[in-house]
Amino acid sequence: MNLKPKFQLGLFYKVRNGREDKLGGLAFGFPAERWPTCFVCGRPQNFIGQFHHSDVLNMGQEGRALYLFQCPDGALCGDWDYLSGANAAVILNRDEQTDVSAPSPEGAEVEPEAIIVGWDATEPSPWDSYLGALPSYGPNHQEGSEPPGRFLVQLVGTVAPEGPPPSPVETGAEHLHYWGGEFGQDHMRAEAPPNERRHYGAWSRGQVDLPGRPSQVLVRETGEWFFEWANFGGGTAYVFVDDEAKKAFMFSER
Repeated sequence: MNLKPKFQLGLFYKVRNGREDKLGGLAFGFPAERWPTCFVCGRPQNFIGQFHHSDVLNMGQEGRALYLFQCPDGALCGDWDYLSGANAAVILNRDEQTDVSAPSPEGAEVEPEAIIVGWDATEPSPWDSYLGALPSYGPNHQEGSEPPGRFLVQLVGTVAPEGPPPSPVETGAEHLHYWGGEFGQDHMRAEAPPNERRHYGAWSRGQVDLPGRPSQVLVRETGEWFFEWANFGGGTAYVFVDDEAKKAFMFSER
């Protein structure tokens, strides 16, 4: 069975134990001294998600967690190749984890946070995040480029949380409202936040002053809303796990 995650914006997820499955935000339980750097450019990588062993997500051992990272310049450093070192997928047993959130090191950006609050059955698609028996590759996939191990999950770079869209006052983000036309995006109205946002560099997906909040939220006339939490260049990231070697691998395709 293929299962698609249901999300809640981390800003609104108040009661937590730190070991929730999630995308973005701060890495909970990850030792700061093990933070990965890009093999190509040497920058500390952005933390983009963590998953824990459960009946839904088989990590091979109770208490085990998977942490995902991506170079801020992944497209330039080769994040499509799981051997390039522009991505990192780290598996830690429970006794290797800490009990606190690890602050992102200087040079790494904090991505918007989305908590996984459930899973729904879904059909496989290269344009959706889901876990299942087999990945769904796009037209640019090269057979034989997959890493060793079994497929665990695939992730797209946008999140559409549950519930009605929040306001800019709640998120502190710029909200872009789209409507009209065949695809519902012929017209656009920008709704500014009450206070000026600060980004990492000239632009980023997350806010500097309020880590874990999105910098920009897109709202459709249907009421669906979403935001970008990682940069896969409009493509999809794939995660594989080698249980015997206690290793995981990630690569993206555009």
